[in-house]
Amino acid sequence: MNPRAGALRISFPLRVNNLKFRDVSLRPSGASRQDFDVVVHDIRIGSFALHDEFVLEVPSSDFTHWQQLSFRELKAAILEAVRTYAYDLGQLAFPAEAIPDAAKDSTSGPIPRLPIDGDSSHIGRASHALNQAGIRFEIVGGLGRSGQIRGHLTLAVSSVLDARMCLGRAGFLETGESRCVLMDSTSGWKVQLLSRGPRTNF
Repeated sequence: MNPRAGALRISFPLRVNNLKFRDVSLRPSGASRQDFDVVVHDIRIGSFALHDEFVLEVPSSDFTHWQQLSFRELKAAILEAVRTYAYDLGQLAFPAEAIPDAAKDSTSGPIPRLPIDGDSSHIGRASHALNQAGIRFEIVGGLGRSGQIRGHLTLAVSSVLDARMCLGRAGFLETGESRCVLMDSTSGWKVQLLSRGPRTNF
């Protein structure tokens, strides 16, 4: 894939963690055609990038069942589908600039990852980063009484600005939703920051 080309959006049936999707785009992420992100689009969930921690499945050749494959195998299958698509349009070659503009998606910027159910590693990463920076915090949402994940994490912090900068250095990304909401780039879980004044005990 040409790294200068925009993302290519196609219809490709697959299942991700047992959920069915078919609206997929490929976004260049390197100098080689093999270096690209696979982004799934859904009107309920939104857009998220796939990675090798998901359970990935595609229909069998006779469409009688779903067969599991690795992330690398999925990328190869999608590339083959794109080559076939380009050939059907009378094009002699891939990459993406050979596809009509109507089939391209110009979306740019970071693509959120679907949260990994049960993965609480973002809590440890956030806590460690804030402790190292000397920023006081308290978990006020996102965890059940027994420590199980109940959704996106909410932290009350002594300084929202300092916490944002600290978490940004630790690999948490801005989401565009709010300057107080960041996303863990590894697990996909979000962290919302609330301000607690200096007089409030943590």
